[in-house]
Formats: sequence, structure tokens, C-alpha cells
Amino acid sequence: MGFSTQLDGINRLAFTHNELLAALKFSMYCQELGMSVYFDRIGNVIARRDGKDNSLPAVVIGSHIDTVPEGGQYDGLLGVVGALEVVRHLNDLKIITDHPIEIIAFSCEESARFNVATIGSKYLCGLLSEADMKNIIDKNGETLLEVIETMASTDSSLSSFHDNNNMKAFLELHIEHGPILEKKEKDIGVVTHIAAPERLKVTLNGITCHSG
Repeated sequence: MGFSTQLDGINRLAFTHNELLAALKFSMYCQELGMSVYFDRIGNVIARRDGKDNSLPAVVIGSHIDTVPEGGQYDGLLGVVGALEVVRHLNDLKIITDHPIEIIAFSCEESARFNVATIGSKYLCGLLSEADMKNIIDKNGETLLEVIETMASTDSSLSSFHDNNNMKAFLELHIEHGPILEKKEKDIGVVTHIAAPERLKVTLNGITCHSG
């Protein structure tokens, strides 16, 4: 999936060559499974497998393919590859589901580049405007809008389209960022609560001085 490997981890920072290569390879794998595929404006890769009734809301499976610098090889990618295997298994057994199935490989879910997390999923849900994109800036001074406008593989006419009315369910297989399953010798767990991080900018006014 377009890995760039070093001794300490995987490097697929959002919208870099390695991340875009992984997105293209993922899209090719989906097409090989007979799915229709497109890239939306933000770079999310969306692949669809038809169901018996395509007017029904889709069951969506997926995760992200970008990483933090020196990231783990399964973080995010496990959910994308796992979703591919679900569709492959259904194809092998010639099972057509009632609802269509969609796999989404989200772009820029990590906050490593723009200090803003879940950019791809925010856009898909309609929570990221063009004005927002102009105000999201990386350490090199590039805005998110400037970055995505250089991506010729995306379709600017395709905007976010998912809401609670056209998504039956969303499933994500993800590694555990912690030791609980390992300590309990469990292979898998079901998430019941998730973290809700918040980022704040704080200005402290005062005089530099010793604690005494």
C-alpha cells in the first residue's frame, strides 16, 4: 500500500507522495473486486459495491491510510485492508447483500500535518467548508485548500454526500492504542466509548521568574 519504511516506522504523511500512492493502489484493489471508485475533492477514496436494492442506505466500512511520522504499520491501514477482505469474501461466496457496501479510505485523519485531526471524515460529513480549508495551515505555510487544489486525481465537483439518512452503519476495524487487550489476552474488543480530544490555544501573561 505504498509503504515508505524506516527502522522506526511508516511514513505516509497526508497528501504526500507515499500517501497518494497508497490511495491509488487501494483504488486499484477495489476496482479489481468489481467496485466503482472515485476520489472526492478532499482525497477520500470511496468504493461502492452494489446491493440488491441500491436505494437503501449503504453499510460503510473503512479507515484512514495516512500516518504520523514513523507511524505504526497497522494504524489505519488495518481497517482499509480488512474492509477489502470483507468484499473479497462476499465475492468469493457470490453473496449479494441487500444494502450496498462502501469502503472509504479517508485522507488526512491524523493531525500530524495540519494540527487538525479527522479532516477527511469531517469533509465527508459536510463539516469542513472552503473557508475552513483556507484557515488550516501546515508548518510550511501551505493551506489545506492550496494542497488539495494541486491534486489532479480528485474531482472538485464531488463534495460530501453522507449523512444519517443515507448511511445504514459505519464499521471500522482498528488497532488498540493501548495495552488492555494484550493484558487480558483478548484478540479483539468492541468499542463502547471513544476519546473526544479538544485543542486549545492558550495565552499566558506574566513575568518570567523562579518559583520562589
